[in-house]
Amino acid sequence: MYEELLKTVTNLGSPKVLVVGDFMLDAYVYGDALRISPEAPVPVLKVAKTEYGCGGAGSVASDLAALGAVPCCLGVIGEDRNGQTLKRMLTEAGADITGLLSVEDRPTTTKQRLIGLAQHRHRQQLMRMDEEATEPLTDQQCEKILQTYKDKLREVDIVCLQDYDKGLLVPWLCRQMIQSAAEAGKKVIVDPSLISDYSKYSGATVITPNRREISAAAGFEIKTADDAARAAEELVEKLKLQALVITLDKEGAYLKTAKSGEIISTRQRSVYDVTGAGDVVLATLAVALAAGCDYKTAVQLSNITGGIEVEKFGAATVTIEEIINEIISQNRGKDGKVRSVESLVDELGWHRRQNQRIVFTNGCFDVVHRGHTEFLKFCKLQGGITVVGVNSDSSVKAIKGPGRPINNQYDRVAVLAALETVDYITVFDEPDPLNLIKKIMEKDVAKRIEAAIGTHKKMVAELEADGIETIAAAAKIITSALREGGRIFICGNGGSAADAQHIAAELVGRFECDRQALAAVALTTNTSIITSVANDYSYEDVFTRQVEALVNEGDILWAISTSGSSSNVVAAAALAKEKGADVLAFTGRSDSKLERIADICFCAEDKSTARSQEIHQLAYHIICALVEQGFAGG
Repeated sequence: MYEELLKTVTNLGSPKVLVVGDFMLDAYVYGDALRISPEAPVPVLKVAKTEYGCGGAGSVASDLAALGAVPCCLGVIGEDRNGQTLKRMLTEAGADITGLLSVEDRPTTTKQRLIGLAQHRHRQQLMRMDEEATEPLTDQQCEKILQTYKDKLREVDIVCLQDYDKGLLVPWLCRQMIQSAAEAGKKVIVDPSLISDYSKYSGATVITPNRREISAAAGFEIKTADDAARAAEELVEKLKLQALVITLDKEGAYLKTAKSGEIISTRQRSVYDVTGAGDVVLATLAVALAAGCDYKTAVQLSNITGGIEVEKFGAATVTIEEIINEIISQNRGKDGKVRSVESLVDELGWHRRQNQRIVFTNGCFDVVHRGHTEFLKFCKLQGGITVVGVNSDSSVKAIKGPGRPINNQYDRVAVLAALETVDYITVFDEPDPLNLIKKIMEKDVAKRIEAAIGTHKKMVAELEADGIETIAAAAKIITSALREGGRIFICGNGGSAADAQHIAAELVGRFECDRQALAAVALTTNTSIITSVANDYSYEDVFTRQVEALVNEGDILWAISTSGSSSNVVAAAALAKEKGADVLAFTGRSDSKLERIADICFCAEDKSTARSQEIHQLAYHIICALVEQGFAGG
């Protein structure tokens, strides 16, 4: 199961998911609660900062984007500042918001939480204030929503209905949406509201109530697995569902299909905040089912994401990387730390793909003493994953003589496995570990070098085949902007920040021949600027503050992000577009948030950031050369 889950997670793809429901804005007002008001027995909150997040169906959309899906939003918001904030955040998350209808007669549903910071850091929610309208939408508004739904349905792979009973998913509209999806051959997953009558969800593919919601619908309290089975049996038959998934907190989830019913258990967690847990479960089920997973696998993955989410504060997203790490961590706890060489090689591959450093050491460890434990602590400090190769009994005997080992290999391994500083243990028979090292380290390194060279050649070939037109178009708009008095601004993080400075230097200075200096500026990554803006505003505003001050209509923002989703780069690109500038994007992921904003996008797609950056560098050198030739008369 472990290997299958890992394989599934890394092949979920990027399905398009239609998210219909009640879109909300979550506001978190943080402050120090250090004294009681003299006016009333209530704490006084000295406001330190305010943060916003996507709530309700907006939270589902954010979760989907974090899992690699493309969410298409359909719902209503108010014509107010909160609505604009919500739209901006959804756009930055990578969602399609063309289906969000702004209405005059109701506010954007907003949940404002007052959060006290004990000792300036421990967060405790003091109060929540809701601004909302819950009366049903007008028939005219519902008809408009339904028509948009039918238009969007053709473009998506699966549908999510997130019902908070705020007036959108009225019974007739909900039924019509489910029927239209069935006619189009699209699955519909419903997260129901806290109501007793589920008839409007009849014909849906899957419904995902929690314990409290299923109790209200079933008419009796769900305390045990038998209670869940009884309620599920009745509802699956009554509502003609393919499956019902009841989330049961620490017990996991009860999955009922036409053929069977069972508890899918989960690891118990230290729950910090349950806000948003249902949203991430809905999103995970949607992505998994769209990728062709069976219901049991989909629920197993949703158990993992829901568990990760409740350990965070507020409605938080969960990434594919977090899921992979959790699966590996759970498997290590279940199967222990001891691995065969073959399984160890595969498992270390997963860690390397998470950019975790592997540290290897070896020894007999016959009588473990303080010197051993201190040495293993040192090994752990050098990297994220510590692997210990242990000499087998026959190997120790060959090295130390017939009287050794004192403790057999099983006892020695058991002692090492009890140490927190050790992640994996494998036993080898040779007197020295050279062959073992070749298998788990050197062989893998050689393969990675070979693969990197092969990938580079392949990407260069793809550049020659598909990238020439994009490079030519990029050079053309840069040349045109510069001739008309525009300026080129370049931004990126990490290695991309260095690329931004390199590009600016080549345009301002010279690349291959003499010509006039060209107006190009790399947006600063100076430490003092970054810390100042991040402290006063947020890290996301590091580049937007500079775009706000410098970029005008007719300029170009050259935005570089190998992930295509760096929040500060995406935000800068979005603001540059608003100000009338063109956006040229360099990414390493197709159909990314940045690509969807850009006028022109050059994508060097590869799992390795380094490979993408190599092709980026080749491409921007060519662009700079073409621009220079244009000004030198070449």
